[in-house]
Amino acid sequence: MTREEWLKRITAFTEGTAGVAEGITVSFEDFKTYILPAAAGGNTYAGAIAHAILKWSRMMVHAEPKKRAVCMTCDAEFWFSPASSTMHTPKAFHVMLPFAKEPALAIVTGICVKCFAREDLDKGIVQALREMWPDLHHIVGGSG
Repeated sequence: MTREEWLKRITAFTEGTAGVAEGITVSFEDFKTYILPAAAGGNTYAGAIAHAILKWSRMMVHAEPKKRAVCMTCDAEFWFSPASSTMHTPKAFHVMLPFAKEPALAIVTGICVKCFAREDLDKGIVQALREMWPDLHHIVGGSG
């Protein structure tokens, strides 16, 4: 994906969410253990996350070397080589979904092993998001 295509998608996401979105960081292990089974069981939110991550993964597999996905918080590249069956995949994904809307739009970014282990990963994610949305307001919340 070119930078122009990426910016076009970011703009569409921003317009489609009216600028209000929520983010979730999902480890690859949690994706397999919790997200996929919940999606298969009919959970709409888990289904949106699973769909977004699987779509991102397909794009990564078919990406040309100059269009490889990179880690959200560093320059590590993610790639897959069908010829040699070698790959460098994310340890986790950060998924942005519309807040209080049907999750038809999503932004997915991979997070490498090194960054996922950082104690300040949340700060790195917010910093990366502020590069796209300088006026981002980060609200920490939870269910309950």
